[in-house]
Amino acid sequence: MEAGAEIAATVMRTGCAHHEPDLTTRASALRGSLIVLPVATTAFGMGALAVWSREPFRFQQWHENLLGLHCDVLSLALGQRGILGTAAFEPMPQSINPGTNPGAVEADDATPVAPAIADPLADPGERTLDPLTGLLDRSAFEARLQDLLDGGQPPRQPMYLIYLDIDRFRLIRDYGGDQAADRVIRIIADILRRHAGHEIALGRLGGDEFGVVVDLHTLEEAVAMAQRLIHTVDAQRMSHAGQPFDISISIGLAAIGSGWRSGSLALRQARDACRVARHQGGGAIQVYSKALNRQRRLKDDGRMLNHLTGALKENRLRLFAQPIAPASSGAKDAATEAVLYEVLLRMHDQHGNLHGAGVFLPLAERYGLSVKLDRWVVRETFRLLSATTGASLERTVFTVNLSGHSIDDHRLLDFITEQFAATGLSPGRICFEITETAAISDIDAAKHFIRVLKDIGCKFALDDFGSGHSSFLYLRDLEVDYLKIDGNLVREITRDPVSLAFVRSIDDIGKIMGKQTIAEYVEDDQVLEAIVEIGIDFAQGYWIGAPEPLERWLS
Repeated sequence: MEAGAEIAATVMRTGCAHHEPDLTTRASALRGSLIVLPVATTAFGMGALAVWSREPFRFQQWHENLLGLHCDVLSLALGQRGILGTAAFEPMPQSINPGTNPGAVEADDATPVAPAIADPLADPGERTLDPLTGLLDRSAFEARLQDLLDGGQPPRQPMYLIYLDIDRFRLIRDYGGDQAADRVIRIIADILRRHAGHEIALGRLGGDEFGVVVDLHTLEEAVAMAQRLIHTVDAQRMSHAGQPFDISISIGLAAIGSGWRSGSLALRQARDACRVARHQGGGAIQVYSKALNRQRRLKDDGRMLNHLTGALKENRLRLFAQPIAPASSGAKDAATEAVLYEVLLRMHDQHGNLHGAGVFLPLAERYGLSVKLDRWVVRETFRLLSATTGASLERTVFTVNLSGHSIDDHRLLDFITEQFAATGLSPGRICFEITETAAISDIDAAKHFIRVLKDIGCKFALDDFGSGHSSFLYLRDLEVDYLKIDGNLVREITRDPVSLAFVRSIDDIGKIMGKQTIAEYVEDDQVLEAIVEIGIDFAQGYWIGAPEPLERWLS
């Protein structure tokens, strides 16, 4: 029966049950009803159990529930390579009564959805099922979502991504312990298997979070499905130790389609919508929109801005440094041969978490704090370097990043010269880094800034060179000593011939103009070998050395 085979193939691919109450086969024109359920096991892969009746609309919900139980038992047995372990199997409850509401269950007496036990002999890379629920795990779900967006198995458009979160799940765990929490998770997984129709992918994304990709025509249909899921969960009657409690879910919806390229972005948008729904008190649905995204960003910006201003006031900023070594050293962890170090800014928030500059520097640029941060970095770097002596350090150059706003601020030039005078630090030990974008946005201001500080002995590096479209046109006007080649180009040179040619041309032009080149993002030996073959002077990246606190390098 070709129709049944196609449905079974879909069930095995998605891990989701399928019920056709009225099906007519193409070849034999047989009419009847069909239920196909997944049999999931990490030991033998995905299978399916198909039950056919010549009578249309023969099967009811209790039939599917009972068959699902058999599939769960079979999954468990196969997961244990045919050995049914008593420790993994809970006592059987009372038999299912087909006259009762199949959506209402008592937690203490509910039929457990048997977990798919991971095979201990299997390759960890092949474990794509969540062991508690038998659904796709997060990595497998994200891979399936990305495959859909890449067009590997194109569904009809549009698709909708449902992100589901169990409300007040921490209270459930605190109240009933891990056993009650796991039971609730298995019940939610079972509801999704049986009630999330039109599903293309179904997975458990985290502790109490689930994802469903559904193939529906309109947003109204997707919202209606989400409402059915919420009502089904609301109908559950749970109890623990004789005390009843309710469960509910919050749902975020995001539309995705052929124009999308990032599955992780789609998942993040659906998750953000779900969080808004949860903050509404739970049991709600929120559809993602650009306005919602702006609202979330403003809230996140406000939170990070508080961290940043607090860090400035309470001295919770920290300086790290990453070594830059001669590329010809050709060795991993060549930090001992470093002749330059890039000074990097980090921030501790109020909770002690350490944040990289990429998290807060764009925010500082937008809200006018970048010059204040640059002043702090200059002052603290000069102080630490001037307090440290040693013949090797006297020959080492430290690079300090400056923002575009600082280059336009003539007062910063006075501040830097004052810091040199106050600390007695030799200007030859400092190299200022400015980005290509900042330099060409006001070429005259950049030329003046560079000329003034080079006159007293400082060096300059042009950072992220190659990221713009007019890089070479402005290079002749900027008296820099180093070209730091954009890391996004460097990391691709062993895979992309265009990136390789571009990096080679940057090095060639740099040599002609008497400038030394630095390759960023050198993270493996293949990239290091390639830049050595090109003739690039210096290498920077985790293959050379990871950032560490500046005081540690100085000691």
